[in-house]
Amino acid sequence: MNKNLYEQAKTNVLKERDLELKEDIKKEQERLIYESKKVKVTNELAREIVALEKKIWSFPCRRMWEDRYLGRKCAQLRDMIETGMYHPKELEELKQFAIERKESEKKRKK
Repeated sequence: MNKNLYEQAKTNVLKERDLELKEDIKKEQERLIYESKKVKVTNELAREIVALEKKIWSFPCRRMWEDRYLGRKCAQLRDMIETGMYHPKELEELKQFAIERKESEKKRKK
């Protein structure tokens, strides 16, 4: 009886590890696909990224945690310049963030 329970436990553990391995492989594959879509930063785009970073840092912090939040956004932009690679979707999201934040500041001033 103990031998049957041991075999069942062994089978259950192996199945669980196999599922975890498949999930890890899928996550790694998605990461590699994302990384493969990155494009090289041109000089013109680098200037645009620097201007976007300055624009994001110029936004006032209304809450205590916003300084760190804006810092993370700027760090993403700096990483793009330092690595010389960027993902178009990520850059577009940061541009959209800057546009929305600027609009909310205009509304706030009225």
